[in-house]
Amino acid sequence: MYTGIIGGFCEVYSTKEKAGILELSLCVPNHFAHNAEIGASISVNGVCLTLTKKLRLDEQHEIFFFDLIRETCEKTNLSVLKPHDLVNLERSLTFGKEVGGHLLTGHVSTKALLKKREIRESTLIMSLRIEKKWEDYLIEKTHIGLDGVSLTLVDLEEDGQGHIIFTTHIIPETQRQTTLPYKKEGEELNIEFNQTLKTIVETTKRVLARRASQDDKLLPSRGTQ
Repeated sequence: MYTGIIGGFCEVYSTKEKAGILELSLCVPNHFAHNAEIGASISVNGVCLTLTKKLRLDEQHEIFFFDLIRETCEKTNLSVLKPHDLVNLERSLTFGKEVGGHLLTGHVSTKALLKKREIRESTLIMSLRIEKKWEDYLIEKTHIGLDGVSLTLVDLEEDGQGHIIFTTHIIPETQRQTTLPYKKEGEELNIEFNQTLKTIVETTKRVLARRASQDDKLLPSRGTQ
């Protein structure tokens, strides 16, 4: 589990294909790498990954290695990363410590396209496009994970072309700690929906579908009475 409060960001060191797996390595600063053990779960751009290997690079950095399966590559933006690209990092939540953001699982559902970015006074405003099929999980003033960053949805609208446009505002401190200020229009960002909201929506859909099915089965018998 994660909080969406990013612990910093780092550069991609390398990517390598091997036996159906994409090996991703990151150049991680020592303050983040401290006490990280092999097998640890680390959020990289909002994706929960397992640390498979680590090597000392220099006095200030270590190289962290992760293996990405095909599904992870297809659902996230990690597969398009190249050396020197920047990624957000967060260590897994430690129970007993303050939860400053919102609970995230690191299970990304889809990607959203950055349509527009602008600075209004000191606030970065980002407008992103997502397929309309996800609209049930998007409600104004709820939170969303955007490349691992816990943010609030400010407003939503349809674009008339089968997509939803949603907007979020990024304060200066979040800009300083994350990669979001470096994102360019046309890039895709990983999306994790509010898990509580998603569970409620999916459960409600299943219950309503089950009731509708039961009602359909009762209709013929009612007609013969």
